[in-house]
Amino acid sequence: MISARNVARAAVVAGLAALLVACGVPTQADATTTVNFDAVTAGGGWGVAGNVRDNYLAGYGITLSDITPGTDVYIHDQGNSGWLNISSPPNVLRQLFLQEPQSYRMNFASPLEQLGFTRVGLDAYPGGLSFCEWTVSAYNSSGLLLDSAHENMWSTWSDVPPAPFTLYGPDIGYAVVFSDNHQFAAVTAVVLDDIVIPEPATMSLLALGGLGMLARRRSVRG
Repeated sequence: MISARNVARAAVVAGLAALLVACGVPTQADATTTVNFDAVTAGGGWGVAGNVRDNYLAGYGITLSDITPGTDVYIHDQGNSGWLNISSPPNVLRQLFLQEPQSYRMNFASPLEQLGFTRVGLDAYPGGLSFCEWTVSAYNSSGLLLDSAHENMWSTWSDVPPAPFTLYGPDIGYAVVFSDNHQFAAVTAVVLDDIVIPEPATMSLLALGGLGMLARRRSVRG
C-alpha cells in the first residue's frame, strides 16, 4: 500500500520538477553536450588516432573498440578533404583504409537516453561523387538493438548538405557504426560530426536532492 507520506514525497518531487520547467532549467531532454572534435589539432594527412583520439573521447565518456582490422578511426581535418561538407568545421570522425565492409563500436561510460550525430555532406566535383551505404545502430548493455539509422549508397552531381540523425533508448550502452562502399563509393565509410549526448539531468539531480531532504527530515523526527 502506498502511504500518505510517500504520496506527499512524490508530490514534492513533482513540484520541484514543475518549478524547474517553469524556470527554464534544462532537463534530460534538452541538456546536451556536442562532441565536435574541433578541440583537437588534427594536423595534415589523415589526422590523429590512437592516444590523442582516445583521450579526447574519454573526456566525454566515450571509448572505441572492435575497429575492423586494416582500418583505423581518425579525427580528421576536413581542410585535407575539401569535398566534405561539414556541419561544424574543421574536424570530423572518419574511418579509413578499406574498400570493403567496415565498422567500429562506440561505447558509453553511462547509458544514454538518446544519441544524436550528423552525417557529413558532400561538395560534389563536376564529375560527381558517391557516398557509401551505412548504418549506425544503438544497443543496450545486454546487446539488445534499440534503434538504428541507415542510408543506402548514393551518387550525386550536386552538393549535399549534412544531415542530423537521432537514435533513442532508453539505456543506450553502445553504438555500432557500419559502412559498405560496395567497392565503388568514393567515401568508403560514413563520416560523422557533432555527436550529441545528454548531460546528467539537472531536474533529476534536484529531485533526488529533494528526496534526500525528506529522508533526512524523517530520520530526525524518528
